[in-house]
Amino acid sequence: MGRSKKSYYFAEVYAIIRELLSQGKGEAEIDNFIVNLKLLNEKHLAEISADSYHRSGGAFALSLENAAFAANFVNAYAEGFRLALRAGMDDKQIERRAMMYPTEGFRLAVLNAQRQALHERGARKWRRMLHPELSEAGPCQQCMADAEVLHDIEDPFVEFHPNGVCSQQFLVYTMEGRDIEIPVPSDEADHTRRRWAV
Repeated sequence: MGRSKKSYYFAEVYAIIRELLSQGKGEAEIDNFIVNLKLLNEKHLAEISADSYHRSGGAFALSLENAAFAANFVNAYAEGFRLALRAGMDDKQIERRAMMYPTEGFRLAVLNAQRQALHERGARKWRRMLHPELSEAGPCQQCMADAEVLHDIEDPFVEFHPNGVCSQQFLVYTMEGRDIEIPVPSDEADHTRRRWAV
């Protein structure tokens, strides 16, 4: 059985983390790592977006804006990561923070591509649906407030905090008098060498 696009993405990000940690954390190595991280995000998230769009019943072509949305969103945090790396981070902190990019990027790519496909099929609004009974800690105040908002279908879905802290979220799309509830992809990332090593 072949690996999924998500598995390849996580494995490639993990490989550049290992490369950074083995080569040292000088400025040139850090700069190279950030460039490669952003390129991997762009490559994989565009592919994941297109795949999600088609799997969700998209009838035309994924817009360039939606194809690039997830990578643009996560890559906006790369400069802060570069500065944190230069200031000094231990290996576990580096690995945890770097693996947030494919975790959050995957979620955003899937959901925003689905949003376009469902728009083509008649969806006009979406909202965040929380199921606090399905999680241990329950959702945060920000996610609870956003769950009260009925977003226009053109509004992109964004995560308010990394690692899906408010787990067990769903999106509800309003389509011609009926609602369709779709789960937000969960964080299946196991940030260990065993799973993501190429």
